Amino acid sequence: MLDLIATVVSGGATGILGSVVGGAFKWLDRRDAAREAAAVRAHELSLQRLHIETRGAELESEERIARADAARDVLVASYGHDRAAAPASPWAADVKSMVRPALTFALIALTAAIYFTLDADAAVDGVALRAYVVNTVVYTTSAAVLWWFGDRAREMRK
Repeated sequence: MLDLIATVVSGGATGILGSVVGGAFKWLDRRDAAREAAAVRAHELSLQRLHIETRGAELESEERIARADAARDVLVASYGHDRAAAPASPWAADVKSMVRPALTFALIALTAAIYFTLDADAAVDGVALRAYVVNTVVYTTSAAVLWWFGDRAREMRK
């Protein structure tokens, strides 16, 4: 009878030990699965960050393209406006065609005159007058010259 009781107790202990060992292995499996899931989430997060950076660069590129397209459209519209003007007499067309060159050469002459005649020490409210006026006139002159010759170069290519 004692053998029977020992067999029952040892069998029960073995069953409990098996349950404990099985539970430990299940816990290890869940821990490994959690670590794997965390690694997958970290990888997905890094991919999302890369996607955001890439999309930001794409948006900046698209913005630059849109700005360039808008500038081109404005320039084309400006040229179209000049061409669409109502036909005029030959005399009026000649005067109109001389406006830009006349303004360009007048601005160049004005820039030279201001640069060579204005006192270098002249100032208004602490601002060097010569530098301010020269910078403004040089800006206007360069815009006129580049517009004029840029326009002429486009017309020669057509």
